[in-house]
Amino acid sequence: MFGYMSRQNVRRARLIRALQHLSASGIDTFEAQARYLGNAIGAARLEAMVTGSYINTWFARCVEHSMGLTKGWMDEADAPDTDVEPVDTTSV
Repeated sequence: MFGYMSRQNVRRARLIRALQHLSASGIDTFEAQARYLGNAIGAARLEAMVTGSYINTWFARCVEHSMGLTKGWMDEADAPDTDVEPVDTTSV
């Protein structure tokens, strides 16, 4: 089981990877990314999470669900990045 910091480091790295994927798909502002992730949180909170704020389990599951990822992907340090599928930008 992860300690507090280890789990947070993994979640932050995974969140950054997911947001990089969105950026590469043209969803490149925190506002647009928050909207794509279902407005579970706002742009300012999303940016804070990227820069060190706490990422709770509920939000980790929201990211996974919104992006069609396997439950737990945000917590798996060694999960392949290939799990992140192309983004359909027509619905954004």
